[in-house]
Amino acid sequence: MNDTALIILLIPTAEISGKIYKKTYRMVEILIVNVPIFHFNKGSDVMDFLDLMNVEKVYLMNVEEPMENSLRLTFVRSKTNSVPETLKIADKVIDNLYSINRDYSIPLLQIDFETYIGYSVLNESFTSLDDYEEFVGKAFRIFKKSRYLDYIMVGTFASEEYPGPFKHYEIACLNHIVNIVSMSEPIIKEIQEIK
Repeated sequence: MNDTALIILLIPTAEISGKIYKKTYRMVEILIVNVPIFHFNKGSDVMDFLDLMNVEKVYLMNVEEPMENSLRLTFVRSKTNSVPETLKIADKVIDNLYSINRDYSIPLLQIDFETYIGYSVLNESFTSLDDYEEFVGKAFRIFKKSRYLDYIMVGTFASEEYPGPFKHYEIACLNHIVNIVSMSEPIIKEIQEIK
């Protein structure tokens, strides 16, 4: 597919005054015609991110960039085992534990972002929640206010003006925390695992 793309370059200049460092930008516009732009196939089986707000337990299976600066995430849904287990550590016995296992009865979830401002994958063991952050959802979250959004606002020149309005999506997996800030809506599909 050939589309027309408008590329806006922001060239940073720095101004240092005492202890204050201020970034300013000169804007240069370049018009490029007939540039191939990658589009994910949305199809008719696309889900909405809000459809996932009640999902509680997922594992991150894969992170990839199918095209430069696009993002594809694959998740495995899981369920709590109904049979209790016993765990023995040295001479200590812990009863009534319930493992969380992959749910093979339902398809994988694939989430694509045509573009993003930033994303991160954290080891879930090193994350914490605090009252500062405001979000909706369980494992799949949309943030109104977050430390990751603060980082994006300070560490990049992304703004409501350029590249335009954006959101912070988070997927709180059982072993990872995935944060994505993007101006494109996620494209979500159920897919079958290829064996």
